[in-house]
Amino acid sequence: MALAKRYIELSHLPDTMAGMLKSLIPAMLDQMSKGNPKATPEIKAAISGAVLEASPAMVQKLIDRAIPIYAETYSDEELEAIIAFVGSPAGQAMIAKAPLVTAKLTPAMIDIMPAFQADVLVRMCAKIDCTGMRPAAKPSAS
Repeated sequence: MALAKRYIELSHLPDTMAGMLKSLIPAMLDQMSKGNPKATPEIKAAISGAVLEASPAMVQKLIDRAIPIYAETYSDEELEAIIAFVGSPAGQAMIAKAPLVTAKLTPAMIDIMPAFQADVLVRMCAKIDCTGMRPAAKPSAS
């Protein structure tokens, strides 16, 4: 468990996870607005604030669960090698830049989500009767 904890410390996993949650707030608000067009700016601000307030506790709970998963999944030798890389300048650069990569990927994810949802609906309706279900958004050209 000590090696797993060390990896999580070096990888700044709590910060990365918090950044990912923060970057998802605009997408969450966008989806909420589509489902509830009467959502006021005050409601959106309250949701954003609540997500930001609740995130640290959720991240810590996830980290607490991640430690044994890493310890069970990787051998001590593998964790030592991973820690060596993550502790290196290249590893630290990768970790430091991860939030930037995530921030740049979030709009792409939002952009491709309608096409993904439409694809899922087509595949689902090939398996079950979808009569009466709400149609998915039109896929984008990307």
